[in-house]
Amino acid sequence: MSDFIQVAKSKQVKENRPFSVFINGKKIVLIRHQGEIKAFKDACPHQGAPLSHGSVKDGQIICLYHGWIFNLHDGSFLANNKLKLERYSVKESEGNVLLQLN
Repeated sequence: MSDFIQVAKSKQVKENRPFSVFINGKKIVLIRHQGEIKAFKDACPHQGAPLSHGSVKDGQIICLYHGWIFNLHDGSFLANNKLKLERYSVKESEGNVLLQLN
């Protein structure tokens, strides 16, 4: 397991507004929902569109390009819960967002 690394300041990740970071060659989307930050690979599995360009509503992120919808709790695709976004462990500490790369 790798250590957690700082990827953003907590104040940069606004409620229900996707925020993209690029770290160690990976694009990751951070999403604060109900005060908790989630982190996923910033690419829709459909055609690779950046999820950070999408919108968040009712605990789901919606891909801007083709409307695919994913649950923020576990990254599962609404139409087929066996398809899931790649997730990363994330935490906040002392005003920073820390990510654990898999």
